[in-house]
Amino acid sequence: MLNLDLRHRAANAVDRAYQAMPVRDASQYSVNRKLYVTVLEQLLFEMGGGGLRGKRVLDVGAGRGILALAIRFLGAETTALEKYAFDHSASKMFKEGGEEDLLNVWRAHGVTPLLEDLFVMDSVIPPASFDAVVTVEVIEHIKAPKRLLDQIHRALKPNGIMIIATPNYGRLHARLRLLFGQNPKLDLKPFYLLGEDGFIGHWREYLPSELEDMLKFSNFIHTHTATFCDPWYVVRKYVSLYTIKQSIIHLLSYLVPHGRYEVLTVGRKIEVPVTI
Repeated sequence: MLNLDLRHRAANAVDRAYQAMPVRDASQYSVNRKLYVTVLEQLLFEMGGGGLRGKRVLDVGAGRGILALAIRFLGAETTALEKYAFDHSASKMFKEGGEEDLLNVWRAHGVTPLLEDLFVMDSVIPPASFDAVVTVEVIEHIKAPKRLLDQIHRALKPNGIMIIATPNYGRLHARLRLLFGQNPKLDLKPFYLLGEDGFIGHWREYLPSELEDMLKFSNFIHTHTATFCDPWYVVRKYVSLYTIKQSIIHLLSYLVPHGRYEVLTVGRKIEVPVTI
């Protein structure tokens, strides 16, 4: 269990990041606060609890950059690797606008933008460059997760930390949908209509045990896995009978082992090859 001091420091950094963001972003992504705080709290813990000053941290698939800003506010030299928030030629699914304002905020607070596809990390990032890498709600969008983890492994310093957070395929809500004859995945229409070239939604979601296996396959030592959720996430978006029902399911998920919406797993880089 992480201590309250780390949680308090993580929460303060995330709230500072919201205050620094353009108003539209701060409002739209306020529902993700629990996610950002949990990831940042775990990062502080993994780095020894003494803060991030003097550490180099890479946020892979940084999105609008709220987590990257929070990491920066804790003293780390922070790089935000992101393409789709700024380049809409591949897909318009993430087109939100205000990109120049967003970049100005990043630069004003010392976050280094790296506006590249994550699969060119091995050509734009020198090996053993970062003390930690975080990637939040990214791996489920990737067709080649091994390629992603292998490139992160290369970018990390020896003994460096990687934290992955992604929707949990074994969440209670997904189990209930399958039980009642519904597909646990909800994004058939964009998947079907946009196809391979335009769809950048969830190609595959993972069970906690599957994430742990992937870490081992890519030469990480698995150190921690947990599932968590914000029970009131959907109600904060809008209040309806549907969102109230969803919140009740999220609350009940705390009674189910590994049944909560989000899964977080941590790996530490090792150099010895692993035989699959």
